[in-house]
Amino acid sequence: MCALVTAPLLSLDASGKVADALVFAKWKGRNYVRALVRPSNPKSGGQTGMRTMFKFLSQNWKNVSGIDQGTWDTLAEAAAVAPFNSYMQKNLISNRNFLPPTQAYPAAHIMIPDAISVLTPVAGERQITLAIQDANITDENWGFLV
Repeated sequence: MCALVTAPLLSLDASGKVADALVFAKWKGRNYVRALVRPSNPKSGGQTGMRTMFKFLSQNWKNVSGIDQGTWDTLAEAAAVAPFNSYMQKNLISNRNFLPPTQAYPAAHIMIPDAISVLTPVAGERQITLAIQDANITDENWGFLV
C-alpha cells in the first residue's frame, strides 16, 4: 500500500526509511510513502527451477537464429513489448506446464523421449549434477526439462 504525500516530513523532499516501518521515496517526480517490506528469497524447488529456466532462456536468446527471433515479432507487437520479452514469457509459461522451451513462435513442442542416450548423475554436496551425452539436439529439440 502506498500513499502520495505533499511536503513529506515537513520538507520539500524526503527519502529513506523511518523506524523500520515506513519508506519515503520519489517516483516519476511524485513523493510517496509506503510500508517497509523485507523481501523474501524462497528457495523452493519450483522457484529454483523457474530461476534456472529464466537464466537459461535469457542467455540463449543470442543463440536463437535471426529467422526464429523474427517469429516472435507479431506476438511482441500485439503485447507492445520486445520480441525477447515475448520469447521469455511464452517459454516460462511452457516451463511451468512442464513443456520444453522453443526457439520459434508458435511453439512446436516436440517431445522426443529417446533424445538422450546417456544420462549420468554425479553426486555432490547437497546437489546432483546430470551429465547429458549424445543428445539429439535439433532446432525443435534444444532444451531439456528434468
